[in-house]
Amino acid sequence: MEYLRTFIYSFEFEAIMKLLLGACLTGIIGLERSHLNKPAGFGTHAILGVSAVLIVLSSEYMHLQYGSDASRIPAQLLSGIGFIGAGTILRDGLNVTGVTTAAGLLAVTCIGLAVGAGFYVGAVVATIIVYILLSKSHQISRRFDKD
Repeated sequence: MEYLRTFIYSFEFEAIMKLLLGACLTGIIGLERSHLNKPAGFGTHAILGVSAVLIVLSSEYMHLQYGSDASRIPAQLLSGIGFIGAGTILRDGLNVTGVTTAAGLLAVTCIGLAVGAGFYVGAVVATIIVYILLSKSHQISRRFDKD
């Protein structure tokens, strides 16, 4: 029983829970994108979210083990995600597509970073807000276009 209690309060158990939560929250946003047949769907969003959580956990682990600055690696992730987001943006004549998908990828990266840092309320609220924005943005845009 003591072993189980020790494991539940360990860094490893917390890491597993954070990785699973990150996959669930960012996967929800990816499901909305998949539903609309967008190029980056459930898998892409969930993988980015888990990757972001893992980056924060790795930084935290390195800080605990070696005393390194825990903010340096997550900061680099945000600049690197721009590369992936840029790959989703396509231009066809005057039409540009994929900007919303790129923004969604940035959002799930930030949600993953929040989960990894332990800011669960922020991650859950951001997931809800981003999901609503993505699923309702076409309806809102059409309403304003008519007016």
